Amino acid sequence: MSDEHDAGSGMDHQDTGQTGGDAQHQGAEDTWQVKYLPEDLRGNPNLKHQSVEALAKEHLEAQKLIGRKGVIIPQDTDPPEKWEAYYTALGRPDAPDKYAFDKPDIPEGLEYSQDFEKDYRAQAHRLGITQAQAKGLYDWFVPLTIQSSQARAESFNQGKAALEQDWGDKFEENRAAAEAAFKKFATPEDWETMFTGENPPGNDPRLVRFFHKISQAMSEDTLRGGRSAVSSKEQLIARLQEVENNSRLYSANTAEERMQRTALEKERRELYEKIYGTEPAVLGQPVRV
Repeated sequence: MSDEHDAGSGMDHQDTGQTGGDAQHQGAEDTWQVKYLPEDLRGNPNLKHQSVEALAKEHLEAQKLIGRKGVIIPQDTDPPEKWEAYYTALGRPDAPDKYAFDKPDIPEGLEYSQDFEKDYRAQAHRLGITQAQAKGLYDWFVPLTIQSSQARAESFNQGKAALEQDWGDKFEENRAAAEAAFKKFATPEDWETMFTGENPPGNDPRLVRFFHKISQAMSEDTLRGGRSAVSSKEQLIARLQEVENNSRLYSANTAEERMQRTALEKERRELYEKIYGTEPAVLGQPVRV
């Protein structure tokens, strides 16, 4: 009886072990991926959910997020109307004049540019910028521009005061000479840009001083376009020799020196035309008499 019981127990134990292994194998085969998915999808890392229910919940949550905007980024090759719809969905106003900005207080002496605002609105709308983005850029850029303009105005006033102190009662005369030097080489458009309007660039004291130095390197008749102070051929030749003996004609390292050389070269050509009716000789050759 005892042996039979032991043998029976052994058989029972062996059967139990086989049943457990079969259960594990059977459990692997019973996953929802194996049951419902084709073989090529079963190993996809995006489908490692514990159950079909978990997959369904995640899918529904994703649909909620998509439904909030439903925005799909167009491709570069898509037609313009798709991009227009995309920009509108992101929050771009319907038209450039629909952007809303809070204009800052403009300090005395400065003027707000309506042209800038108009161009900014048009460009922002063309690029698909949203209301919030356009306002953020505006609120950053416009005050920065005001600060920069104030700094330039302060620098100009300080420089002008220094010039007035240096030149004294010669200030207006020297300034006129500087403008004449600039006008001699500039086009009418350059002149209008540099010396007309409110706070033009030509009012920069550094530029005024620079062109005044150029004026000193040029003869008075060349600058003012008036009647020549040298009329005889001998006097013209003497002036030509002075120009050609000027070392600046042969060596110019700084921007100011190069401007002086340009002025001397122009005067040299004019003198040759007056004296000989020809182009100048090669530099270094003696002046003809």
